[in-house]
Amino acid sequence: LEHPGICRVYDLLQVDGHDALVMELVRGETLRDRLRAPMDRSRAVEIAIAIASGLEAAHSMSVVHRDLKPENIMITEGGDVRVLDFGIARSLGEVDIEADGDVVADGDMAERVLEEMTQTGDVLGTPRYMSPEQARGEPVTAASDLFSLGLILQEMASGTAPFPDRIPLPELHQRAMWGDVDRAPGGLGPLQSLVDRLLDQNPTRRPSAADTVRILQRIQSRPRRRAIQILTGAALLSVVVALVAVSIGYVRTQKALAIEAASRERSEAMRDFLAEVLSSGDPSVRGADTRVADVLSYGAGLIEERLAEHPHTRAIAHQAISVSYRGLGLYEEAIEHGEKAMHLLEATVGSDHDDALVAAQHLSVTYRAAGRLQDAESLSRQTLDTARRTLSREDPNRWVMQEDLGIILGRLARYDEAEELLTEARNELVRLTGSFGDHSLRATAALGSLYHRTGRVEEALGMYRELEADMSRALGPKHPDTLIARSNLANLLRTMGGHDEEAEARFLAVIADKRDVLGDTHPSTLSRLATLGPLDENQGRVRG
Repeated sequence: LEHPGICRVYDLLQVDGHDALVMELVRGETLRDRLRAPMDRSRAVEIAIAIASGLEAAHSMSVVHRDLKPENIMITEGGDVRVLDFGIARSLGEVDIEADGDVVADGDMAERVLEEMTQTGDVLGTPRYMSPEQARGEPVTAASDLFSLGLILQEMASGTAPFPDRIPLPELHQRAMWGDVDRAPGGLGPLQSLVDRLLDQNPTRRPSAADTVRILQRIQSRPRRRAIQILTGAALLSVVVALVAVSIGYVRTQKALAIEAASRERSEAMRDFLAEVLSSGDPSVRGADTRVADVLSYGAGLIEERLAEHPHTRAIAHQAISVSYRGLGLYEEAIEHGEKAMHLLEATVGSDHDDALVAAQHLSVTYRAAGRLQDAESLSRQTLDTARRTLSREDPNRWVMQEDLGIILGRLARYDEAEELLTEARNELVRLTGSFGDHSLRATAALGSLYHRTGRVEEALGMYRELEADMSRALGPKHPDTLIARSNLANLLRTMGGHDEEAEARFLAVIADKRDVLGDTHPSTLSRLATLGPLDENQGRVRG
């Protein structure tokens, strides 16, 4: 990508078996640093134009950034703007449904809770600037970058971030999935209309990067009265376009309007539903001891009543609640809502639809978490068969589903078939998404777990050490996926023998970080505490 607003990548090297990008040195500060002080709106518009121009160049080459946020935007010492981290961007043909990792915990079901929080279909990273469709694990398009730009523009112009700084991660993810972001309380003047369009729930209604540049330039170069006139002209132009559409195909136009209206109704229904569910967690309503499970239970009871006329939206709500229950380790409730979601989607959009495939994939993961391995295998095979029939070999989601089946077969001790599926899935995901891609990292974790289960401990140990380093660098040491990798390595060291001191040190570090991230009473934290017992016994020590 060659553009004044994009940090240049000069070369791709391999150093000691690792890929390395040689990038332009940009001296200055990040936009995040700049936002620590109030910003003039005229400057906000200048920066937004530069960002949108860079996106326009990338999108013209079918490249989506996927991780646009203030930390990835630099303001040079001369005041120019550079968009960073296009080295992890992906082509428009790829999707964001994540692969899954694996946990080796000697049959300890509690340890799987954290694993299941980051399983297939769940999204890696903190989704503060993600579009709703990306946070839900749906295909990412150029419109997803424009949603992120809308949030950044609002924050620059008003100081209003999309979410509070200290929001719990589960609540953040649930809100991000439906675009429930904080909005500027006093409005944004001439920028308000553009920001509203950029933050539209429907990706097809968001302006393109090129359109965004033009709108921002008009706002920048004319007074507010002139900007309003231009927007009015744009509305008139849309009427003319609509009349032309009528002249070339009335039925086609009416069908498109009906689809748009249905999409708007679904968005409004989901917005109202979420507003009522989230408000139920207000301590003034339910008391200071309100738990996440209480809010989920309240929401589950509302789905059939509030979304009765919207079966597709009802299915998505069931799926979201199922994923949340699974993260809490409440598998019976997760299965109940997961099955409702899958059956509803199969009835409304068909079993071949992307949403139905994702729902089936979620449910197979929940079956596996609950120990219902036969049910998980049956559903996973059915889902993979559909994916092989409907998805190309270039679609990462196809290999993610194959990886799912390989993990289940590994737990069923059908190791040869599991290794064949996992090895092919990992190789294809590395080819499609790179060695440090989210999909590839999880596939590596799954294969390392299989090596451990089959007694190939030296291979597993090497893979685990490399994976821990890669995930810590790519995701951060306290990311849930990284905590899984760190736990796996510590557990392998414990079971190998002769590594008790290193295993103990690693367990203690993991426990401290789990307490920080999940709390003292979370099942995953407690299960890690339990692993210290055998180490103390080996060393003849009683821990106080």
